[in-house]
Amino acid sequence: MGLHRTLWLKISKRILLHLYGMHQQLMEVQKSRTMSLISVNQQGRHTQMSPQNAPRPHLNKVMCYNVEFKPKSGDKWGTACTVKVPEATVPNLNPNEAYLFRVLAINEKGKSEPKDLGLPVVAKDVAIEPSINLLFTTYSVKVGDDLTLEVPVRGRPKPVVSWKKDSLPLKQTSSLTIINTATSSKIVIKGASREHVGKYEITLANTAGTVTASIGVVVLDKPGPPKGIKVDAVTSDSITLSWSPPEYDGGCSISNYIVEKRDTNTQEWQIVASNVARTSFKAGRLTHGSTTETWSCKCH
Repeated sequence: MGLHRTLWLKISKRILLHLYGMHQQLMEVQKSRTMSLISVNQQGRHTQMSPQNAPRPHLNKVMCYNVEFKPKSGDKWGTACTVKVPEATVPNLNPNEAYLFRVLAINEKGKSEPKDLGLPVVAKDVAIEPSINLLFTTYSVKVGDDLTLEVPVRGRPKPVVSWKKDSLPLKQTSSLTIINTATSSKIVIKGASREHVGKYEITLANTAGTVTASIGVVVLDKPGPPKGIKVDAVTSDSITLSWSPPEYDGGCSISNYIVEKRDTNTQEWQIVASNVARTSFKAGRLTHGSTTETWSCKCH
């Protein structure tokens, strides 16, 4: 049943009372064709016999309800449906057309007088602004493992979903797939690598509004190399080096740097310092006049 052609009518006493401030009265057809009235309090929480009428030892139960309707500009009432509970769905309405509704209670003695809803109702969807409820805002995954990001999609009409990564439209690749369903949107990552690290933004939009949420993805891996290593000072027996942190830290803080050197005529690296906490280092006791040393720095 299409949402555009469905109208929910709450015909319970509580709904009628709260919407239109009326005292609902249920009329029962008696053998003598007189009516006994059952009144409802303002909160609609209980019923009681009207003091004008003596209570009867047994009341005939309502067997069903007839829901009748007509276009606001029409003259003839038609039966929309018959239900056994105080709630009904009226299908096949024309979108954006105004209708009048009324309800009749039926028991073994006959039908009650109709009760009008009171106001015309326009058949149209109720627009609901999209909403996002994230369980987590950051996800971590080991390099090479798979990861699925799933976001529930809520709103009416169904929101249009779009994704960005680091402020750019997200593109599907052989290792990243976007799956949209009626109730959710998923990003499926196969074999996570550094290219999947970043901030993912999901946007839901419909006629009622737009909402955006961000999810961070961290891939746990060894850090990248330090950037911009350079020589700051040189003396006859020392050298001072400096560098910048790596572009990618591997998903956790850098604990230390390792400084190594080697002679240019060999392939063997020697550790000069293995626990450098800062991004600079002064190496001493070098060979006076040597020009054959190569330096490197590693992150840990």
